[in-house]
Amino acid sequence: MIRKHPSRPSKRRPPASKPPPISRPEEIQAPAPGGPSTRGESSLGRFLMEVIAYFEVRSVSTREIELLRPTHENGWLRPEIEAKLERLHPNCPDHRELARLVRLSIDLLEAVDQGRFNPGPDWALVEPRLLRALAYFVREGDAIPDNLPHGFDDDMREFGELAEQASAVFTVFEALQWRSKRKRNDGGGASGTPSAASA
Repeated sequence: MIRKHPSRPSKRRPPASKPPPISRPEEIQAPAPGGPSTRGESSLGRFLMEVIAYFEVRSVSTREIELLRPTHENGWLRPEIEAKLERLHPNCPDHRELARLVRLSIDLLEAVDQGRFNPGPDWALVEPRLLRALAYFVREGDAIPDNLPHGFDDDMREFGELAEQASAVFTVFEALQWRSKRKRNDGGGASGTPSAASA
């Protein structure tokens, strides 16, 4: 007589949905060495960096730019940007300028979306360029990998070009930011929607 053993429960675990990836402590990278002004490169090193910059191709796909909008509207973009800004050199003038332009860009995008600032007719040209720069900053597979010693040089060039194109809008918006902050500190409040044309 053949004895039948009761079926044993399977040791395999049921599939579970994967949570969003979270950076582990061992994956957190140290701040970058900084930009050209703090790296102390030789003249040959600076020349090589200029050659790399000349042939550099900073590409961003249309899909990446399209995904930036819902990421921003859902409130996920700023934390992602701030996490990457933490990797910049805190005392490097080049990196401080990059951080200023990145934060100014996302502040401007939020102010326009929320109706707190009217950028004027130039916004039709500035907005696509601004979205591209932000999409380029958050992507890891850019022209120069961010984990390299000069990994943020391409990001500096990307936002430098944006700052040139959006110079008028940036200047007015930054001045209004400073004025609004001063009014809040003095106990006053801003009225109406400031615009680039009226400033």
